[in-house]
Amino acid sequence: MTSTITRFLKIAIVFCCFLTHVAYSQVITTIVSGTTIGDGGPALNAGFCSPTAIGFDQNGNSFIMDTEGYRVRKIDANGIVTTLAGTGEVGFEGDNGPATNAKFIQPLGMAIDATGRVYIADSQNHRVRRIDLNGVITTIAGNGINGYGGDGGLAVNATLRFPTCVVIDKDGNLYIVDSGNNRIRKVGVDGVINTVAGNGTPSFGGDGGPATSAQLQYPSAVAVDNSGNLYIADTYNNRIRKVDVNGVITTVAGDGSLQSRGDGGLAINASVYRPNDLTIDDAGVIYLSQQDGRVRKINTNGIIEPVAGNGTSGFSGDGGLAVNAQISAVPGVDVDASGNVYIADQDNYRIRRITSDGVINTIAGGFTGDGGPATNAFFRKLLFATKTPANLTVDTKGNVYVTDQFSHRLRKVSPNGIISTVAGTGVNGYTGDSGPATEAQLRYPRGAGLDATGNLYFIDQSNARIRKIAVNGTITTVAGDGTPSFIENRYSGSSADIYNSSGIAVSKAGTVYVPTSKCILKITPAGIISIVAGTTASSGYSGDGGLAVNAQLNNPTSVTLDKDENLYIADFSNNRVRKVDASGIITTVAGNGFLYYGSENILATNSPVNGPYEVAFDGNGTMYISESYYNRIRRVDRNGLITTAVESGAQGANSDGIPAVNAKLVGPKGITVDVAGNLYIAETGNQRVRKVTYPIRPTLAVNEPINCSATSVTLTAQPSGEGFAYQFGPGATQIGTTNQAVVQASGTYSVTVTTSIFGSPAGSATASVSIGDFYTLKAGNWTDSTVWSCGVVPNATQQVRILHAIDLSPNYQAEARAIRYETGGRLNVATGATLRLAR
Repeated sequence: MTSTITRFLKIAIVFCCFLTHVAYSQVITTIVSGTTIGDGGPALNAGFCSPTAIGFDQNGNSFIMDTEGYRVRKIDANGIVTTLAGTGEVGFEGDNGPATNAKFIQPLGMAIDATGRVYIADSQNHRVRRIDLNGVITTIAGNGINGYGGDGGLAVNATLRFPTCVVIDKDGNLYIVDSGNNRIRKVGVDGVINTVAGNGTPSFGGDGGPATSAQLQYPSAVAVDNSGNLYIADTYNNRIRKVDVNGVITTVAGDGSLQSRGDGGLAINASVYRPNDLTIDDAGVIYLSQQDGRVRKINTNGIIEPVAGNGTSGFSGDGGLAVNAQISAVPGVDVDASGNVYIADQDNYRIRRITSDGVINTIAGGFTGDGGPATNAFFRKLLFATKTPANLTVDTKGNVYVTDQFSHRLRKVSPNGIISTVAGTGVNGYTGDSGPATEAQLRYPRGAGLDATGNLYFIDQSNARIRKIAVNGTITTVAGDGTPSFIENRYSGSSADIYNSSGIAVSKAGTVYVPTSKCILKITPAGIISIVAGTTASSGYSGDGGLAVNAQLNNPTSVTLDKDENLYIADFSNNRVRKVDASGIITTVAGNGFLYYGSENILATNSPVNGPYEVAFDGNGTMYISESYYNRIRRVDRNGLITTAVESGAQGANSDGIPAVNAKLVGPKGITVDVAGNLYIAETGNQRVRKVTYPIRPTLAVNEPINCSATSVTLTAQPSGEGFAYQFGPGATQIGTTNQAVVQASGTYSVTVTTSIFGSPAGSATASVSIGDFYTLKAGNWTDSTVWSCGVVPNATQQVRILHAIDLSPNYQAEARAIRYETGGRLNVATGATLRLAR
């Protein structure tokens, strides 16, 4: 193909708007820190992650196993909480050094001996460890190998399998629930280990005979009475069993059925529902917790009675009778010397106490940080799961919404840095539709998005629903029937496969786009569900250049929309970002599918994008990608070139106040951009939300009138909304305090945009105006008069501005005085066509 453009004067190629670059370093800061646990302050202001066990020493101190915080916490007699052991990080470290430098993996059981030494069942390290009075931690049982062996030898050389509980008898012997081996083992004061109950076969049998020949089924806890009798919570046999001082085993509670009944009668005839923990007071009363959220006791006469919990998992009842309260499903239990009963209310992150009058109250935990600075907040993390916050979005007023997934809440950080809860009570459940969102129950919320009017949508993940919070705070369900279903079956009802979804996208009109493991769902405001990308048949990588509904995706983690509402997919396991345009065609826009550390300033389609988790756009069309494998954020400009925006590639701890490209991120997941162009990052590994502040990158658009003889035009600056102010250059008359101005003469005009709430430095933009110009109204052919603003085809006397794609037909001779190409403008010149410029 050949073409000719005859130039009598040079063609002027001018863009309507551009950013005046500011010499400003993009500094990274923390705006939310979810790591505050309350050490050094009152226990009621402390944060706990799944407390599972409680213990007491003889000096009035209580000790709490903060399992998913990987710590042992201490509350002194004055109610002040501190950390006794653990850094808060998962692993195995610290033996023979200070316990505060130690690392654990799912520490569960805990015991305190008469001297005040603390013993820890470090379950997934397959060890029992001890903190001596000088604060030094050592391993006293288990060599760290998952197995069974070593009886008759030193306990430190033995193999254990997931020890869950430890207890000390009055003689200083240590008993270990070797749960994975279905045995109870004893470490004598000489350090020698032996099995005292269980033959290793997970079943039920052996009552009336030697305990070492009996069968246990995943026991969870043990307790020892003052006479030396051993009691076992034989969890999956739904029984409490006793090993007497002669080594004979019998059942003392539970008929083996998976129920909770028989209160007021003999415990041997009752049903106990998966007993989880045990303790015995000085009078010989046995207290047991069950996995249905109940605590019961067996009196010395063998009668079983309720103590706490109404059998419905949840949180309620403080200040009332404990038997009417709701507690979490897997509580721990202990009794102090005064007979007060303590519950490690695991999923409510609290320690609760029942006094002699039967009244229950929280005495430690429950702290979230709501109402205070977001940098002092607490976000719960979960063992071996993605930490939170993981997903976020920001509204036009500068409020940042964060999914506090494992606390079953949606949180909001206001522009002044105060954090609050906008949905969820913190209790794992599903309630509250048509009422205030703050009184609703959620289950592991993920993903969040806003429509144009400010309604907030999110995935209530384990409830398998999409829910909506209206601007008045009312919550409703908009999709999903609560039962995760295969996509192939979803058309039979309103259910959808949203169970494993992450980041969602919401259009201005309230259409929600949701990723599943193989495809992307579209849910209209009317509740109609359809597939817009991917296929239910199989996962993979295919389909570029064709209809997105025929393509293959592989574990897409999130979706987003650009300003034109084209859909972008973080195709995680394909290591690509893909785009679905308005016609439904899918293409790859970033990532070449390979896993290696990508280069800078090359086409994004030629660069690796390693584990893209989420995509976000600023107002100028710059795309950001969270690259989880290399712990960095990539930037793709409008020319398709990729660079690193945040982080040099290595993991690191907090690095605030430095240029973002030098920062260190750990586990960046969700990202979003505010209307001023600032980037927000959910850094899950450090339990933070980070903000990269950029100068405002405004645009200045010329709003041409249709009438080509008009004597004035309107300029419109973006971004706009609450908190923005505009200073237009000379010759432009601002319309009130709005983002618009009127000009009455041709020339170049400017605007400077500032913000009072987003923290961005001011930015400027310019635009050229020629009063009475021809310009394109739409894409089309040069010869089509409806393409042009004046309703006729331009001639050699007119200046032309091209805003769209325009075609010059073969051999056609077009004329104009001058041509300006603006953003989106393109001239396609066919063979033999000529454009003559008369100026």
